[in-house]
Amino acid sequence: MVFYASLELSNLVITKKRLSIKMFNIIPKINSSLLLSFLCLFAFLEHSLLGQENFGKVEIYPNLGTTLVGQVTIDGDAAGEGDVVAIYVEEELRGKQEVIVNGGIAWLNAQVSTAGGEETATFKVYDKSSGVTHVNTNLSAVIDINVAVGGYPAPFMIEFVRADTTAPVITLAGAASVTV
Repeated sequence: MVFYASLELSNLVITKKRLSIKMFNIIPKINSSLLLSFLCLFAFLEHSLLGQENFGKVEIYPNLGTTLVGQVTIDGDAAGEGDVVAIYVEEELRGKQEVIVNGGIAWLNAQVSTAGGEETATFKVYDKSSGVTHVNTNLSAVIDINVAVGGYPAPFMIEFVRADTTAPVITLAGAASVTV
């Protein structure tokens, strides 16, 4: 969801498709830092309250990173438009990229920041259609300075499985009696 802001004489117009909010006669009375704070609030709302991924800021190291080219599936189906893959080394976010859906295949072409030396990267995916972040994959990749993981002829397969949310079925066998 993207908000657009424009300044029209004494009106601030913030629009999202057909939604339009006008605030009359406030621009001349406020300073630029207050206006900037107001716009930052909308940016915060866009990314946290309106169903966007919230992986955070990628930690960047000054080394050449790893290029990762792969395909992303969730429950065997290609990830969808707007789904975002996050790449971690331990708890540190080293890369994130929206998938590119082409011909029914969800491709990931991401740069992964490396601190130097071999490191093990793990993955999460934000599923935009459901608003859920999937973390239940045992997949990892070894990354290093100026190394490629996967490629177009042989992509790195990143497969996620939705967590099982059904309650277990308990079957009791045998005879039971109740006495009072």
